[in-house]
Amino acid sequence: MAEDHVLETIRQAQLEQPKSPMGVFELPCGYLDSEGNIHTEVEVREITGHEEDMLGSRAIPGYKKIGNLISSCVVRLGKITDRGQLATIANELTVGDRVFLMFAIRRTTLGDEYPFRGACPNDNCGYRGLFTLDLADLEVRKMPNPEKRIYDLELPSGKKARCRPLLGRDEEELSKVSGNKEAGLSMAILMRLEMLEDQPPTLGAVKNLGMRDRNLLRSFFDDIEGGVDTSLEMVCPQCGTEFEEELDVAQAGFFFPSSVQKASKRKSST
Repeated sequence: MAEDHVLETIRQAQLEQPKSPMGVFELPCGYLDSEGNIHTEVEVREITGHEEDMLGSRAIPGYKKIGNLISSCVVRLGKITDRGQLATIANELTVGDRVFLMFAIRRTTLGDEYPFRGACPNDNCGYRGLFTLDLADLEVRKMPNPEKRIYDLELPSGKKARCRPLLGRDEEELSKVSGNKEAGLSMAILMRLEMLEDQPPTLGAVKNLGMRDRNLLRSFFDDIEGGVDTSLEMVCPQCGTEFEEELDVAQAGFFFPSSVQKASKRKSST
């Protein structure tokens, strides 16, 4: 297809453009160490063949790819440079920071321009074509109070909850129920709860919460957690229909030119 050729040409050009192999960014949440210090300045390097092979593997789940990539490509967090310490911290970062780092590593490796295919949802239009996104323009939401990670609140039902932001180590538990949407919605709440009615929370207790309680919790999580807005607001160039598309940072195409993806598929089929 002509679109495939254009897309590959853009991504191959990104690989050839001279750029710094290192990038410095500011995390939206930051790492809170045991002494109460916040580390927000992060330095990352571009990916190498080691990370490319890992990202292209179909045997590694998405959450592990994110953790592995962060562990490999973050070279400094604040003043922390010890490799073992950085690997441990990768799973203690908020999910918002982890997603932000995926963008930071991608921008350092290939630049800010991100070309991708999109399709208009309007049945009367049916446009399919290339869109280009400037990753530097994505909205970054700062954590409003990065020094505070534990919150107590009273729910509409009168029940009391103690909660925290979602961390990298919580993603493994969420991945286990990713195929069950009902359990997944409740697990997303459960993994953020420290206490519910002064008791360790259970999945059953979360399922028993009314919708007013659950909606308040989700709204509260949105307020306290920082990160990158990965919901893209799109406009069809043919009919003008406005729609949203979610950007998946764990997909191979987020980093790879299409030629790399095709080579990987050929290898897996032999």
